[in-house]
Amino acid sequence: MVESLVTTAERPRTRLIADPGGLSGYLTEPGVTASWVRRETGLIGFGQAWRMVFDDPAEADAWWANLVATVGVGEVDLDAARPSATRPGLTEAVTGGVHGGRGSRVSVKSASEGSGTAAADAASGATSVGGQRGSASTPEPMLPSALGPVAFVSFPFDPDHTRSRCQLIVPQTVVGRQDGLAWVTSWGEPVLPVEVANPEGRSWETFGPSPAGAGSRSSEPTGPGDKGLGVEPSHEVRSEGRPTELTGPGPVAYQTGARTAEDWLDVVRLALDRISAGEVSKVVVARVLVATADRPIEPAWLLRRLQASYPDTWVFAVAGLIGATPELLVRRDHGLVTSRVLAGTVRRTGGSAGQALAEALATSAKDLAEHEFAVASVAEALAPFCSSMNVPEAPFVLRLPNVMHLATDITGVARSQASVLAMATAVHPSAAVCGTPTLAARQLIRQIEGLDRGRYAGPVGWIGANGDGAMGIALRCGQFETPQRLRLFAGCGIVADSDPVSELAETEAKFLPMKQALGGPATAT
Repeated sequence: MVESLVTTAERPRTRLIADPGGLSGYLTEPGVTASWVRRETGLIGFGQAWRMVFDDPAEADAWWANLVATVGVGEVDLDAARPSATRPGLTEAVTGGVHGGRGSRVSVKSASEGSGTAAADAASGATSVGGQRGSASTPEPMLPSALGPVAFVSFPFDPDHTRSRCQLIVPQTVVGRQDGLAWVTSWGEPVLPVEVANPEGRSWETFGPSPAGAGSRSSEPTGPGDKGLGVEPSHEVRSEGRPTELTGPGPVAYQTGARTAEDWLDVVRLALDRISAGEVSKVVVARVLVATADRPIEPAWLLRRLQASYPDTWVFAVAGLIGATPELLVRRDHGLVTSRVLAGTVRRTGGSAGQALAEALATSAKDLAEHEFAVASVAEALAPFCSSMNVPEAPFVLRLPNVMHLATDITGVARSQASVLAMATAVHPSAAVCGTPTLAARQLIRQIEGLDRGRYAGPVGWIGANGDGAMGIALRCGQFETPQRLRLFAGCGIVADSDPVSELAETEAKFLPMKQALGGPATAT
């Protein structure tokens, strides 16, 4: 399926903007269609220039590479960057082809230097810096990988056992903030007003439509679930043209999915029987809650509350899937490959009891075994893409407002031009969301779990023009079924020492971020 508001004749334009101090303020604007935000940095998309649906992640990767090769990175206005003396080599990095990987073209506009084009050509003598091509005589490029056109993507957990398909959205306008820079990239006129640098007077001016017309070029929602966010923005506009404060959906009721809590306990017991029989060493089983609100649920309102309560997670939205994941599946950035693996969980409490729980988690044989399976699966999958890797011998305890996890950060140096999507496809599904051995665990999930996970526990994130990007695992999330109804997901890794009742309690803790965002306190307790 293809939906597009632009053609390949229309190229994107990127301009630096006044630093907003954080991206959460943009989550009050109409027309939010995509998000990847952590600690007030990242990307927020508005409207959609293209929306694609694929059967295979490799098709999505190929389509995006072809689009970038066709239209290039577009126009990058460097004059706005001149006042920043802390980013040496900025002009050289762009004109040298920092975004030239994967065969793209870069058009650079600068009043003082004119404009030019840098082709990503292996014969040009340029050196490769993490898949981004730069002149051998210039410093290592420092521009954020997300500068320029980006696509947001989301893949199903099990493509052979779902009605869902791979989703790719290229927003019409993206606001980004990273590494001390803030910018807007837009195909045509931005769908919301932003303050950009005025090259002549070095002052700031409004770029884009009047606030009253914001979102006028964004595509109409195409329905719930895999057909889009499924929610019409309901903002009213004040007389001076600014949107009113977002409001909540009212009371929210929760129902179990096809399996009740007691039914799910039986699923865990069955998984333990299969582990005892030697079929698998670990298997992850999930359950569903259905949240139904009195009024339509505003995606931007939900994202803003998630970001406020869980700033250390990656708050994401792609095609109706919204959540706050603590797990980074893989990131590719300037040649560095990173993955954060989480496995082994306890519900968090405060005070000395919380510290005791953290110490118990760090020494728990059951949780350490579960974690070791997950780390080994990710490290093995990433090894072919890296010339060197660092895998810590022991995990650390990651403390979130609702739970604590055993966590390991794996890092490596990229050996090839493979994109972040290719890496994510190779790593997924890891033992953290599937089990060990992978094929046997996935088959067991199909047999006993009793639900269609859709894109829950699948890769979700963004890719830039050069193949860099970040992909998390879609956890602590919900999928829109209608504008007033979300399916919430939570799962647990089952190993030989697992206790069914404790695992059920763990799922309740993992439901908490979405339940709070839908109507609980604005900050986690």
